Amino acid sequence: MSPRKQLSGVVIRAKLPRTVTVRVTQAYRHPRYKKLLRRSRNYLVDTNGRDYQPGARVVIEETRPLSRRKHFRIVRLAGKARMEVETHDTTAESSESGG
Repeated sequence: MSPRKQLSGVVIRAKLPRTVTVRVTQAYRHPRYKKLLRRSRNYLVDTNGRDYQPGARVVIEETRPLSRRKHFRIVRLAGKARMEVETHDTTAESSESGG
């Protein structure tokens, strides 16, 4: 029996019940031009009832088909969710505008 394929990716969507969408990005070098290129693919992944936030890094593993498009499950959480939130400070802008 061959080992199951494991991939590392980032949760980009967590709105379906028991399912998250994980983006797996892989880098490779172009055969002729030697430029480093990135390809990404989205996978529907079973969460096994746990909650995962968008931005969380996870390791997923291939499994039997769970639904039409869902063939992976989450093995472990590799990193916490990092959400970049822009803060808009209006107090600094109003004092700079003069008055």
